[in-house]
Amino acid sequence: MFQILKYIDSLATVGKKQGLNVSVETIGKSFENRSIRVLKIGATSVPAGGVRRTVFIDGGIHAREWIAPAAVLFVADQLINNATASADIINDTDFYIVPVLNPDGYEHTHTNVS
Repeated sequence: MFQILKYIDSLATVGKKQGLNVSVETIGKSFENRSIRVLKIGATSVPAGGVRRTVFIDGGIHAREWIAPAAVLFVADQLINNATASADIINDTDFYIVPVLNPDGYEHTHTNVS
């Protein structure tokens, strides 16, 4: 789990260097008091018409859903590291990306053999 959180922070740093509006926020706590973090990706400018769409992408809802966080992080990586190619999408859309919505279950399945 630590590697995922570290990677989210690194994506935010890269995105800011590319001029994107990128932030990482804690949107809540799990039952076992682990942070649930969201990566917000958007443009710094206001789109034509002044209306921004919102896309919410989450993964890791179920404990053994190990591939979903990787897939969600891939989407975030592509949006940020290919910002020029994704500019038309990013300019009028705010993306809220939560790679692990169930950090307790994700951690449990990685630390307990069943």
